[in-house]
Amino acid sequence: MTTVEEVKEQSEALVQEARPWVVRLARLGFVAKGIVFATTGLLALQASFGVRSAEVDQEEALLKIGSEPPGKILLLIIVLGLAGYVLWQFVRALVDSENTGAHAGGLLKRGLFLLEGIVYASLAWTALNILAGQVGSSEQGTKLLVASLITFPAGRWLTGTAGIALAAISLIILVQTFRADFVEDCKLWEMSAEEQRWITHFGRAGNVGRSLVFAVTGIFLFQAAWTYNSQQAGDLGDSLKALAAQPYGPWVLAAVGVGLIAYGAYALGMAAYRRIAVRKNDYPDSPER
Repeated sequence: MTTVEEVKEQSEALVQEARPWVVRLARLGFVAKGIVFATTGLLALQASFGVRSAEVDQEEALLKIGSEPPGKILLLIIVLGLAGYVLWQFVRALVDSENTGAHAGGLLKRGLFLLEGIVYASLAWTALNILAGQVGSSEQGTKLLVASLITFPAGRWLTGTAGIALAAISLIILVQTFRADFVEDCKLWEMSAEEQRWITHFGRAGNVGRSLVFAVTGIFLFQAAWTYNSQQAGDLGDSLKALAAQPYGPWVLAAVGVGLIAYGAYALGMAAYRRIAVRKNDYPDSPER
């Protein structure tokens, strides 16, 4: 009979064998994120100047990428990269490769890793559908998901809690942004002072734009729960449209567009310099190990 220790040893051996591929795929995932966010930011910037409509979201960005000459290849890279990124998020959540712990704060952080994995799995699925020539509506999908969720006994409360959580996450991102905590995740010993400076600038600008979108999306979810109306829910595209409709909206949308482009550049930097943990205490490329 297989003992718990034997199962643990076999699991650790499997993780050890798969580790190089998980790391490579996670880095490709950052490349995919960089391409998608930079393209979304570019579309938002164009919308702010009236070059295109305010209908801007990540599906539109993927369609734009797919319409370019090397579009199919880029979409394939994005699908593979996002799949790798999702795998890494699940590893972070289930293996606790970053030693967040089993206390409330650690479990919450691991839950956010899992949630991020689910979100990017949905984006990967959208990219795969576009690659296959099937285009859907991400906005309608969001509303249908919320409509299904709020019909459950506790669904309304879960939707409202998710909205509050997103708003809270946006504040946390802002705090971490101005403290530049994200730089600690980089392999600083491989970076020049100039590279550290630029990745800090891109990370700060990008996370400010991203936090604003998170806050508006959270408000949409809370409104959907409060009014018991799934049509109040929204995604990235709805958030950008709402920002554009405010006083000085085009300027705000332009600022968010620049922020998303900056976040795309930051993600590309992370593809090269992010420390990728697959096992506990797993930073083998650190000079301390």
